[in-house]
Amino acid sequence: MQRRVQLIFLALIAAALLPFAWRIAEPFFAALLLAVILAVLLEPVHAWLVRKLGRPGPAAQVTTAFAGVLFAIALWTVGTILAQQVGAAYISLTQPSANDSWTTGVSRAVDRIAEAVASRIPVDSAVVRGELLRYANGSAAWLLRAVGSVLSRASAALVTMLLMLLFLNELLRHGRGWVERSLPALPMEAETGERLIRNIQNTIIGVVGGTFVAAVSEAVLTAAAFAVAGIPSAAMLGFFCGLASIVPVVGCSLVWVPVVIYQIAAGAYAKAAAVGIWCGFATVVIDNVVRPAVARGHVQLHSLTIALSIIGGTRAFGALGIILGPLIISLLLAVLREVRRIAADARNAPASMTRP
Repeated sequence: MQRRVQLIFLALIAAALLPFAWRIAEPFFAALLLAVILAVLLEPVHAWLVRKLGRPGPAAQVTTAFAGVLFAIALWTVGTILAQQVGAAYISLTQPSANDSWTTGVSRAVDRIAEAVASRIPVDSAVVRGELLRYANGSAAWLLRAVGSVLSRASAALVTMLLMLLFLNELLRHGRGWVERSLPALPMEAETGERLIRNIQNTIIGVVGGTFVAAVSEAVLTAAAFAVAGIPSAAMLGFFCGLASIVPVVGCSLVWVPVVIYQIAAGAYAKAAAVGIWCGFATVVIDNVVRPAVARGHVQLHSLTIALSIIGGTRAFGALGIILGPLIISLLLAVLREVRRIAADARNAPASMTRP
């Protein structure tokens, strides 16, 4: 009796401390989640290094250093390209010239739209042109502010990356041991716990792999299309296409459709048709063939369920919801499958006991 009272008292203390512990750990949650994802993805590399080096500590350090170098190269490359493209776009928008394609293109497009509206509605074309230019300037300023905001958060991203690498090193060194020691303490069979852990690993590999391959593929293909068509800031637009590919349903069309509309308004019908056909075909193939092919065999979720879980996850958790949404839904379904299995075993147990 005294032991039960002591356990209840300690459980109440732990429950009272949990909210405060969460407030302390919350700033590091993003870095920890990224470290868990990388630990799952880099586990084959770490296991190979353990076999070669014979010690898990140095193997974890080498794997972490490898991940850090890859991240540094990627961030440096993307940051340099974006800085150059943003600078060129800013000069084009703020210092118009006779040879400036963006400025003259916007002016021609605005003139065409204003004349078309004025020919059908009794309104002065100059008024329409002024309103369109105001909205165009506002949109351009918003885009520049958005890109500048992303670049200004580089220091915060650097801190998150350093914390992520620190967590990654510890997870690679001790993660498997922590899991093996934790499973026996849980009130469930070891096989059930292993299946749930395997489900988490497969979901991370499938979602991250499919998302990464789709983002890189769409970024490269759309940037190539923009560059061949002679559209300015092709690299920056392709980068935004890669980011937009994460958004379910609409995806990369958030970027290339406005570009096509702009080309149509500017009178470049052939260029608009070529870019639209190329980007539309690439988007459909990547989203419906490449991404499912990468995720197939890992994530036991329908593609629509994955899309809806990403939408709900991003609304609930922000950018981290891209991973957390499918991970939570997949883990929930895995738990329900284990519940059905245990219930089926319980129903079959009495029947097997009565057999001679």
